[in-house]
Amino acid sequence: IFAIGIGKKEGAPIPLANGSFKKDRQGNLVISKLDEESLEQAALTTGGIYVRSTSGDMDLDQIYKKGIKETVEAGEFGQTRQKIWHERYQWFLIVVIFLFFLEFMIKDYKKIKEETHVL
Repeated sequence: IFAIGIGKKEGAPIPLANGSFKKDRQGNLVISKLDEESLEQAALTTGGIYVRSTSGDMDLDQIYKKGIKETVEAGEFGQTRQKIWHERYQWFLIVVIFLFFLEFMIKDYKKIKEETHVL
């Protein structure tokens, strides 16, 4: 996990696109607090890195250069090819079932024909 810490430890309101701040159902301001310890632990446990966001794009660049790019260059991710088989036996099965019923019809037809000749 490559984590970016955004916000303050003491907490701050969450801004909305319209210029106001997020509120809960009772109308109170929602305060978001940064939990750096959890983010650091998640990154450490998964082999990723944690960066505290202070300057916007610079943090993303740091995560890319120190984490993602090195991981990809190390060859951890690779391409795989996979054959996907499409079952097409249904067409043959339909023909076989049709021929099977046709066989019984021909036998019945021969039997009826033989009975009419006997009379």
